[in-house]
Amino acid sequence: MKILHCHVFKNAGTTFDAILKREFGNQFIDHRDDGFFRCPAGTANLKALIAKNNFKALSSHHLPMPFAAFDTVTVFFVRHPLLRAKSVYQFERMQNAQTPGTIKAKEMSFPEFMEWSLHPDIESTLKNGQVKLLTSANNNLYTCPQKLLDTLIQNPAYIFGVVEEFDKSMVLFASILEAHFPKLNLTYSVPCNTTSKHDYNSDEALESIRSKLGERLYNKFVTLNQVDFYLYNTLKVEFERRYAITDPSGKHFHAFQKNRKNPEAFSRSLHAFSRKLVRHYKPSSNNL
Repeated sequence: MKILHCHVFKNAGTTFDAILKREFGNQFIDHRDDGFFRCPAGTANLKALIAKNNFKALSSHHLPMPFAAFDTVTVFFVRHPLLRAKSVYQFERMQNAQTPGTIKAKEMSFPEFMEWSLHPDIESTLKNGQVKLLTSANNNLYTCPQKLLDTLIQNPAYIFGVVEEFDKSMVLFASILEAHFPKLNLTYSVPCNTTSKHDYNSDEALESIRSKLGERLYNKFVTLNQVDFYLYNTLKVEFERRYAITDPSGKHFHAFQKNRKNPEAFSRSLHAFSRKLVRHYKPSSNNL
């Protein structure tokens, strides 16, 4: 079994990558050759890489999606589009780069940057960026989000988490992956590459962001990200359904948070439970 991480920009991917690197060492590939996957032969290249390399986990910002293959599981996170937008702005301001986004972010306030990013002539990750990445190998699915959601929800080769529920996502991932990786620990000490102390505090952050944007710009953002909002809201509902099956009492979530600096303790508490979970875990599209 191989874990393929579709690292969506500013969706907690760096923290998850750090966990994979710690757990798998040199059997983890942090794939940075973007052209290798973005070219027309991207899917074929990924299949060849899987066949020829004895790795356990791979992460890429440009994994050809959707992708499912025998003996692989594809993992990704979704995030509230507005929280992601603020994180993108803050990250671009900190980057030591000379891309159009970093230059504008350093010159502009957050509302100004949003106005610039949403302009029709600007190619931006802040216009349905999550869906675009998840349909990179099949553009037809971009215009048919329902088919994309059916694929991601009904096929057990996909596992998805929610950034705002990162710890619960780790509990869910651990319970599913434990059958293939009995010693896998998904605990972590400190989130990596975060841009604000409110990164995962969605209610407080959303109110603040909306206030800073004003209603006109906020409504423009929502209009230009309708597909991303649909993706996020639908997958969040399905995530909550799956998590309720995984940890109905909250026992494993509390154990995860308590033992984040003691991975072995969490692993022992989840091990026996996850054996039972496999019999009950079934993807569902009833909420669509």
